[in-house]
Amino acid sequence: MTQPTRFVGLDVHRRYATVAAVDSKQQVVLTARRIDFNDFDEWVRKHLRQTDVVTLEATSNAWHLYDMLVPLVASVTVANPIQVALIAKARVKTDPRDALTLGTSAGRRHVAERVGATGGGA
Repeated sequence: MTQPTRFVGLDVHRRYATVAAVDSKQQVVLTARRIDFNDFDEWVRKHLRQTDVVTLEATSNAWHLYDMLVPLVASVTVANPIQVALIAKARVKTDPRDALTLGTSAGRRHVAERVGATGGGA
């Protein structure tokens, strides 16, 4: 049985990332948590799935993380934080909220792409 797709957001900083995920119905399936980069490789191998769709902010170490994540998950998107309007416009910015916003926006994009590809709604 195939595991359901999760939409994982990574709010990336110099020494850690905050990770959160939602399912296709935008329900939180992985509550936001801070992962220090010393533990990151082990954490992603243990907790991420091949069906996960990951979005992370473009930062100085984004492409290193991209290369690490690509073989482990269904897809990885590096998002320009300026273009992630929900984060840029947020009045209150917190790492957990930013990670969850990245995940939920990826989920909405995925649903919109699927509807567009099939030419209609559900």
